[in-house]
Amino acid sequence: MRIPIPAIARSALILATVLIAAIAGCDRPQADSTTQGSDGLSSYSAPESWGNETCKLLRDSEIEAVIDEHTPGRQDLLFGGCIWPSKTTLSDGRPEAIHAAVLSEGEYRQLAEIGEPIDGFGEGATWAELYGELWFRCAGGRYCGIKVVTASSEYRREHAEGLARALGSRVR
Repeated sequence: MRIPIPAIARSALILATVLIAAIAGCDRPQADSTTQGSDGLSSYSAPESWGNETCKLLRDSEIEAVIDEHTPGRQDLLFGGCIWPSKTTLSDGRPEAIHAAVLSEGEYRQLAEIGEPIDGFGEGATWAELYGELWFRCAGGRYCGIKVVTASSEYRREHAEGLARALGSRVR
């Protein structure tokens, strides 16, 4: 005889199983290899999961040129890298922000494979106008991404391209 399980209990059981499997499969990221560049910025050999290390790859002045005053970069769990929120907000209450990420190919395919082809960043590079996201292959077979969230879309792509060039030049 089969015992009926209410739909909500079944959903909770499935969610718990998925979470336990995900947590059990998590490994601590390997240490990264750091080198100091002639410009005083660090370059990193990308570990499998970047976390806060991406925050070290863009200068505050580069971020400030796009969104003015901002809080320090911090880990961005949604975009998979770093976020620099501005100290001003959009009309919907969200802050203007710059997001940067360096993802493995698998992470990119799961999280970020969006946009239309774009020239100037190699084969497979994409730009998603709606989201202000630019993705391209960078060193180590990784995918680098920049997302620009600003009140005006007028220069969003140009800002994303400039930040993407800076990010791509610092990933080893």
